[in-house]
Amino acid sequence: CQSERLVPIVEPEIVPNGSHDIAYCAKMTEKVLAAQFEALALHNVYLEGAVLKPNMVKNGLTGPKADHETVATYTVQALLRTVPPAMPGIFFLSGETALDEDN
Repeated sequence: CQSERLVPIVEPEIVPNGSHDIAYCAKMTEKVLAAQFEALALHNVYLEGAVLKPNMVKNGLTGPKADHETVATYTVQALLRTVPPAMPGIFFLSGETALDEDN
């Protein structure tokens, strides 16, 4: 799409089903992001002309909920470990948490 002057939105899918803890989600998020950026490199995607739309690192849907600070800490750590500095923007889906959780 970049050859057509379009900005790709890279959105790896991490399914939140299950009762896993936040550390497991962080590990899987890092694995998926690492594989995603390897694939982007193999396809010569110009990272400076793309944006990333990842998941927030959270417990599984049926597991105990982590507080906002813990979610933020694990999410930032996973991104720092895997996202190349050339990636200019990271955007999160606004509907990923319930409205009462966002405040």
